[in-house]
Amino acid sequence: MTLRVPDVPTSEIGRVFREEYGRAVAVLVRVFGDIDIAEEAVQDAFTTAVQRWRSSGLPASRFLMS
Repeated sequence: MTLRVPDVPTSEIGRVFREEYGRAVAVLVRVFGDIDIAEEAVQDAFTTAVQRWRSSGLPASRFLMS
């Protein structure tokens, strides 16, 4: 599935996903104690974020900016 987000380059979405996915999964594994639940939660959260970015663009977060 290719995500199309107006005003946010696909390469930028990919960068955010690559940079944040591992860290988010690691935190949730510590919380839930289950890697499958952690990975699914991060994927669901990322999907929701990308949908929101369609209208608002990438957030101006110090964690998401290079």
